[in-house]
Amino acid sequence: MVPISQRFFLLFSKKVIMAGILGLCCALFSLLLKVMAEGTEEQLFRMVQGVAPWLLLVMPLTGLFLVFVITKKIGRTSLGGIREVLDSQTQSNTPLKPTKAILHFFTGITTVIFGGSTGIEVSSVVGSSSLGSWFGLLYASDEPFRRKLIVAGAAAGIAGLFNSPWAGVFFAVEVLMITFSWELIFFVLVASFAAFGVRSMLNTEPQFITHLHGWKYSAVPFYMVFSVVAAIAAVYLTKTVISVKSKFALRLSPLGRVGVGGCVVGLLVWVSHPLYGEGYAFIQTMLNHPTREAFSIGAIGIPFVLLLVILKPLATSFTLAGGGDGGVFAPSLFLGAVLGGLFAQTVTLLGGGIIEVNFVIVGMAAILSCSLHAPLTGAFLVMSLTNSYSLAIPVMVTCFLATYMAKRIFPYTVYSYR
Repeated sequence: MVPISQRFFLLFSKKVIMAGILGLCCALFSLLLKVMAEGTEEQLFRMVQGVAPWLLLVMPLTGLFLVFVITKKIGRTSLGGIREVLDSQTQSNTPLKPTKAILHFFTGITTVIFGGSTGIEVSSVVGSSSLGSWFGLLYASDEPFRRKLIVAGAAAGIAGLFNSPWAGVFFAVEVLMITFSWELIFFVLVASFAAFGVRSMLNTEPQFITHLHGWKYSAVPFYMVFSVVAAIAAVYLTKTVISVKSKFALRLSPLGRVGVGGCVVGLLVWVSHPLYGEGYAFIQTMLNHPTREAFSIGAIGIPFVLLLVILKPLATSFTLAGGGDGGVFAPSLFLGAVLGGLFAQTVTLLGGGIIEVNFVIVGMAAILSCSLHAPLTGAFLVMSLTNSYSLAIPVMVTCFLATYMAKRIFPYTVYSYR
């Protein structure tokens, strides 16, 4: 007869191994999603620009219509997003089926490559959580473990997508964890670092290339002032998404949402090309030359970039309200980069001595932190994306201050608002 302690150890070991295998699978899922979406988005955008730029007017509408067909006619379901991941932990009658991973894989890619002004991060999270739920079904009698694997899968999806295990861990703790559990944190760590291991072997390059020159203590007051600006901008993004989606749900049919949302996004993308898709190429431009190339785009210079701060939340809101698959990760990074560059340029023009590229990076982290109410997630995710760990102090200070103020202004995120 096997002693109880030995049986417990064997069972726990099997669970750890399963969490590790889940991390490997989620990393491959997220990386494949990333490669296909970003590569196709760039090629399709360049092709349209070269052949017939006016097609940008109808590209988002085409993408949203295809997503509608995939979800309503083929999948016969709806896109629940991160709210669905949260609900699946508390409601046993709303399981995440493995088919959700397949659904979000195609809808996420379709939304972005046709110009929907969002990103693939939510598709990665929901798809990876679905894989976790499926893995947990192997322990049909252990419902608590299945729910832990849902969270571990989401964390692994973030870790694999952004090549940042700690971003995955903190995302699980700050955003997804319903009740605190050391066992859950352990499984999240195993899955996240397994995903990071796979990502590191396959692709070790950071998302963005940066050239940093350290930071100055004299800039701390500017970071504190910027945290207020970031909080206001993040709340504007959150409230715009919530408001537009609510009005669409009340006044329009599903197909009507596709039509109105697609037309509005198409018009915005045609007017301002950086709003197309994730916008990562424009972020890279901001990192390269925050005060030269980025601000010279368009005939109106700095006002053009200020216009992006206003239009990006609108483009994202109409994409999501129109039925697009995505969330506020990529829009927050875009908005943060633009706002950080704009703030730095303004300070420079007024005679302030600051390093401008630092504010582009800090802006990305601050807006993402505020949008998720997750300062550690935003900080570690952006530092991983830009390989900017030397900016850890200003990034952390700004993220925590901005998140605190954003919560005081509006205590909800896109995912927590009911």
